[in-house]
Amino acid sequence: MRAEVTVGATITEIAPAAENVKGVTRNLSNVIVKNTGNATIYLQWTIESNALTTGNGFPLSVGDAVAISREWGGAPILGITAASNETVRVSGD
Repeated sequence: MRAEVTVGATITEIAPAAENVKGVTRNLSNVIVKNTGNATIYLQWTIESNALTTGNGFPLSVGDAVAISREWGGAPILGITAASNETVRVSGD
């Protein structure tokens, strides 16, 4: 998976928990998220999708990247910003 995703002031799915490739659904176990925008993005990769806020999310500053290993399968990676639309790049397998 490789994607560029716009994240705004509402909860946005950055990477799904699984993807379908040629008719086969598989978990995305290793994902890298890079903040290519101009403001901090806040991330969450747990099941509680409606709980993400700028106050409790994992902050990802401008230009920073985070590698997330989800060996257990799990939840999608979600993101939110304080106000503006920002861009992240996502790569995973």
